[in-house]
Amino acid sequence: MRALLIVDMQRDFVETGGALSFSDSSAIVEPVLALTKEFIEHGDVVFTTQDWHDKSDEEFTLWPEHCLKESEGARLIRP
Repeated sequence: MRALLIVDMQRDFVETGGALSFSDSSAIVEPVLALTKEFIEHGDVVFTTQDWHDKSDEEFTLWPEHCLKESEGARLIRP
C-alpha cells in the first residue's frame, strides 16, 4: 500500500487570484488531482492538510489574510 500526502492544496494557495498564490501555482492542480485519482483507484491512502484561520489569527501580522475558516479560499481542491 502507498500513501500520498497533499499539503495545503487550497484555493488561496493555488488558484489564480488566491490570497497567497503565485503566477504558476495553478500548474500543480491537474497533476496532483490525477495522482490522487490514481491512488484512490488502487486503494491507496491519501492524506491532506488544510490551513485554516480565524480572522484574529496572529499569523496575519506576517502574512496577508488567507484561508479564513469556512471561506472559499480555505476550500481544498479535490478530484
